[in-house]
Order: sequence, then C-alpha cells, then structure tokens
Amino acid sequence: MTQTPTHQPASASDSAGADVVTSITALPRDDEDPATRAARARQSNAQRAAYAAQALQLHTHVSSSTTDDMQQALIELLTDLHHLCHTCDLDLAPLLQTAHLIYATETRAA
Repeated sequence: MTQTPTHQPASASDSAGADVVTSITALPRDDEDPATRAARARQSNAQRAAYAAQALQLHTHVSSSTTDDMQQALIELLTDLHHLCHTCDLDLAPLLQTAHLIYATETRAA
C-alpha cells in the first residue's frame, strides 16, 4: 500500500516536542494524594509497556522475524520505523527525542 504523506517534514529545530510533552502528559489534580498519583503513574506506564510489547510481538510476527532476542526484535522494529519515516519524509531523530522527553516526564511522576 502506497501512501502519500500529507504533512511537512519534521525538522531538528522543531520546538513542537515541548508542546507535545505538555499536551500528552496529564497534569496531576491538586487534591490528589501524592502516593495515589505515583501509583496511577506506575499503572499507566506499565500499561504503556504492555502496549509496546504487543506491538513488538505483532511486528515480529508480520515481519517473519526468527529472533527470540528482545533486543534484536527492538532493533528490527526501530529499523523498520526508520524506513517508514524515510518514506514519509520524516526525520526519526527528533521524534525519538520527543518520545524521550515524554518518557522522562511520565516516569518522573512514578
């Protein structure tokens, strides 16, 4: 299936990453107990890890990968994501940087 990108290429100087972190990360309620907030963050992060594990398992299956090594499977998925970004005129590096900022914000609350 061929898809024509309908977006502008991402640039390394794009400051949208900070906006994404702010908009995706839920702000804690003022009246919520800090222990409750931390428990909720740990649960959300565990669910996100489970989603990623499912995506990795599906990618391994559909790509007919023969690896049983999780690190190698992640390398293969990241490589394919890099190919996808290249096809869509996206730069993977700033996307990874933004993902890292979001991850750091989410895990800081845990």
